Amino acid sequence: MTEERGPAADIEWTRANLREVLPDLPSPQVMDFLIDTLNRAERHYAGALWAPESELGPIVRIFYGRPYFNVSQLRYLAALAGTPPARIFRALGHSGTTSSEDERRAPRPWKGMLRALPNLMRIMWYQVRLRHFVNTNLAKIRRRQARFAALPVASLADAELSAIAREWVVTSPPELIPIFVLTGVMGFEDALRRILDGVGVKYDAFVHPWLAAGEKSVSAQQGFDLLRLARGARAEPATAEYFRGGGALPGYRERLAGTRFLASFDRFLDEYGHRGPYESDWALPRFRDDPSPILAAIQAHVRAPDEPDPDAIVAAQERRARDAWEKFDARLTTWQRLTVRRRVRWLVQRIKQMYVWRELYRSELTRVLAAGRRIYLELASRFAARGWIDAADDFYLLTLGEVAAAIGRGSGEGPRDIVAARRRDMTEWAALDMPLMLRESELGAIRGRAPAPPIRAQTELRGLCVSNGVAEGPVVVLRTPDEFGRMQRGAIIVAPATDPAWTPLFTLASGLIVEIGGTLSHASTVAREYGLPALANVTDATRLLRDGDRVRLDATAGTVTILASTSTAAAAE
Repeated sequence: MTEERGPAADIEWTRANLREVLPDLPSPQVMDFLIDTLNRAERHYAGALWAPESELGPIVRIFYGRPYFNVSQLRYLAALAGTPPARIFRALGHSGTTSSEDERRAPRPWKGMLRALPNLMRIMWYQVRLRHFVNTNLAKIRRRQARFAALPVASLADAELSAIAREWVVTSPPELIPIFVLTGVMGFEDALRRILDGVGVKYDAFVHPWLAAGEKSVSAQQGFDLLRLARGARAEPATAEYFRGGGALPGYRERLAGTRFLASFDRFLDEYGHRGPYESDWALPRFRDDPSPILAAIQAHVRAPDEPDPDAIVAAQERRARDAWEKFDARLTTWQRLTVRRRVRWLVQRIKQMYVWRELYRSELTRVLAAGRRIYLELASRFAARGWIDAADDFYLLTLGEVAAAIGRGSGEGPRDIVAARRRDMTEWAALDMPLMLRESELGAIRGRAPAPPIRAQTELRGLCVSNGVAEGPVVVLRTPDEFGRMQRGAIIVAPATDPAWTPLFTLASGLIVEIGGTLSHASTVAREYGLPALANVTDATRLLRDGDRVRLDATAGTVTILASTSTAAAAE
């Protein structure tokens, strides 16, 4: 699990997208599994749309314990697809400016096009039969989830559990392909953007209201269901009294036994308990294991002077979508009504459906992870009980191959030494200031790099609009899910990145500012559906903004204006 070197070419790499869904230093066990699975899945899906590994390296690689996407491969893919590389970078969540070269379409490599033609035809066929393709694969992963959930893990031998885990490694790559297929929503967005540009309608102002209206993705529905839980808690005296008590929420099951709220809360966990902070890392607990972030969000709603009405929010979203359509329709000429109106409606519906399916599929994959996690919890407990490792958490510092080797030997020789060495590596890596984007030639200098210098105060920040709208209010800077308890109702969240675990906080926020995130990110999808103004790729937002700073977030214009700074106010006192 040390850093790996690529081929001779000075390849560029980015953490965009991966930084959103994984902790800064993911557990080595999951990294080993995920990197292998992602590389094989990408090759299985796109084939010759990627350059040969001997020329540009693998699609994903680990550097100092962090996963990176191959930017050089992404540029090659963009050239074959006929799209500017910057379009892919922004969709993935690459922050900062892009070069003028990346903003242009590169000449298509025709030899590469011919080599990739079978792959292109297959990918196009996936899009033609998209509904069938998605439903077929959902059925497959749900069968795997059911098998994992039914495993009598406590009664299975070590070797049996290890074999199941290793078999999962071998067979899982095809299960990721629907995620890649649904990422093809970018092509439909580009087609719609070209039509709207021709009509003179701004893409975000027209499309974002439509993405908020209608069917909710499973991730956005989680937020609306949480609001209904909070309303139920306020309406039940015993439950309201509990949530209005002290800061901590101890013994909620005992204190709320027999209440309507607890029954509703258990149904909520049945539906969403498989999710959690950085849920792609199975070493970390799920909401079912630790529901404190959900309880904290409910507490904030119950303590607030009023409560948002989810039905009123939905009704307002439907009105905004109708208004956006009417404004679009009013700009059409008679000829455009005959030629483009039906095409636009179809594209909007297709884009909406693909985002809904993408969130559903990701949620169901996470449900498989949560069920499979039982295997690792059982093995971790056994390794610790036998003294092969000091604590159960040490288990996740071992790769699955190393786990299988220890089981095969039938002794604890090896795991302790591996754990100690890997912990030393991770302690060293944790201190490194890893850039979002790097070249392989820079790797040697990263270890000796000085900490980032203080940054100059600014009055306006800029970013990528991922959900249009305007909000004004104080900010709360949250760097990890451990800080959720500091969230205040009506505040604008400022974070490095967000994943599905942050959805409970979205119900409390009036806006969202993230340093890393693209149009395809979870935060963007949920923010749009929840009607939350959101700006992504705001460089150094968590360093430039402080708790209590009052800002005007104009996501539509792509700006954050600092109206009053707490640091300035403190200096004046």
